[in-house]
Amino acid sequence: MNSSKCFKLTIIVLFILSLGHSVHSAAKVTPKEQLPVAQNYAAIVIDNLNPRLPRGLESASIVYEAEVEGGITRLMAIVPIQGMKPMIFGPVRSARPYFVDWALEVNAVLVHVGGSPEANHKIRSNKIRTLDQFYNASLFSNGKHSKAPHHFFIKTSSLQQFVSVNKNQFKNSVNTWSYATDVAGRKAKTAAIHKIKVPFSKKTYQIEWIYNSGLNNYIRKQSATDKSVITAKNIVFLYTDINVMDKVGRLKIKTTGSGNAKIFLNGQAIQGKWVKSDFMPQVKFYDLVGKEIQFQPGMVWIEVLKN
Repeated sequence: MNSSKCFKLTIIVLFILSLGHSVHSAAKVTPKEQLPVAQNYAAIVIDNLNPRLPRGLESASIVYEAEVEGGITRLMAIVPIQGMKPMIFGPVRSARPYFVDWALEVNAVLVHVGGSPEANHKIRSNKIRTLDQFYNASLFSNGKHSKAPHHFFIKTSSLQQFVSVNKNQFKNSVNTWSYATDVAGRKAKTAAIHKIKVPFSKKTYQIEWIYNSGLNNYIRKQSATDKSVITAKNIVFLYTDINVMDKVGRLKIKTTGSGNAKIFLNGQAIQGKWVKSDFMPQVKFYDLVGKEIQFQPGMVWIEVLKN
């Protein structure tokens, strides 16, 4: 049996063993670190056309960053709805089918302004209840200094209002990932990797994450003029198949199956794999011997990259 088959067999066995491990048995961490039981989360599609524009990212538990048409990247921030301090998120932008998939993994309410034909078809055919500005305009506000289509924002209070009115249509959000609890496990054991470069296809959107050993986190920089301060405890490179599917340049991104991954935490880099099948509610990350990655409590930022 070759190493690839051994890895797949190990993952299947680990998943079967983990079926009895619910979110109740996970580490006791704050809402920003893990999706708590009996809670609703929003998955907000956010513009990234200008690094000074995105708002609300610091409140996210999970952020996906992926390309859309023309090499532009877009963000999806998974944030708590109940019990969160007043905040504004945005600019809220249109959905793509892969954002729908990632939101469904954790039962998050997708927040968006319309979508591509493929995303809209997936939402309609699966009868997914989302918070779409096209049908809920009163819950969105216009940015004073932003021009269309980068001008729609949404407040925490609007998210709470929407979920309260439609509470019977949403399940509680879940996160099946594993998080560390021991302090010793949070410290780098060898020389730290201080700079991580994210190679998106368009230079404007190529990211650098700078490791802060004092706080054991990563600071995000998108350009030399980027004044924002966004930090994450965990950075994941998720490598997958990405192909142009039409003349507009819309992308087809594979969200199920398996592929290579690289996980950065504690100043270290771990080579691994991602796995997501129909019988698994959420993508899982493993090292090369099949052990599930244990994230540090705090934000997990996933960079979706082409194989």
